[in-house]
Amino acid sequence: MNSYEMKAVSEKFISHLQSALAEHGIQLSVTNTKGTIIASSIEAFCGKFCAPAFRASERKQTVSASSEDSRNASSTAEGVYIPFFHYQTLLGVLALMGDHIRAREFESMVRLSAEAFFEMEFYKEAYWGKLDQRNIFTKILLYCEEDPFPSEVHHITEKFNIDTSIVRIPILFILRHNELSEEKLITEFKKSPVHTAQDIICITRGQNAVIFRALSSDPSEAVSRYRQSVDSYVRHAQELNINGDNRLSAP
Repeated sequence: MNSYEMKAVSEKFISHLQSALAEHGIQLSVTNTKGTIIASSIEAFCGKFCAPAFRASERKQTVSASSEDSRNASSTAEGVYIPFFHYQTLLGVLALMGDHIRAREFESMVRLSAEAFFEMEFYKEAYWGKLDQRNIFTKILLYCEEDPFPSEVHHITEKFNIDTSIVRIPILFILRHNELSEEKLITEFKKSPVHTAQDIICITRGQNAVIFRALSSDPSEAVSRYRQSVDSYVRHAQELNINGDNRLSAP
């Protein structure tokens, strides 16, 4: 995870947790391993050096800062500064800013939440890394609420000449008896005489198929012709050798 991704994930983590902490008078920041704040519920803190966070990073131990400490150092806010890790690797420091005694009550919860949150991000990063570009795009269509690699996805659409202005409608095919690999399934669907280069084929984790059927760049035209276009695609797909001796079903 590079510094840009670390910042983005930290901002996402703060957005998930801050409202609950704010009810208890606590503000949340995340610093890198050098003590620089990379994300914060207080926007003005971003980019500033935080001395107690740097100490927590160096010692790999939680550091408390009292109200007196905050008066004596401009880069210090009262609270607790908690190093967090991915396995044995230090990722950064969580700054729970507010009454340091109250902040201590949330130390374990916030640290465990951060480590679980970042672990999921590392898992997603590893998962996407194993996919080729076309697969990354189709898996995002199926499973992602947020695009993990915005610039990469735009690059993929350009590379494969995917027209993003076209209205598409998804068709789900239930493949209960299919034994083909994902690649062979895609190849079979492409044999349909009505399949076009702008139709996007996605194979789900359950080995069913979702076809994003391209209709038109004109929304009104897409609405008027969608039923005919979908019926035609389903009818021709049922003639393909995809689901063994059983007809494809499209709910």
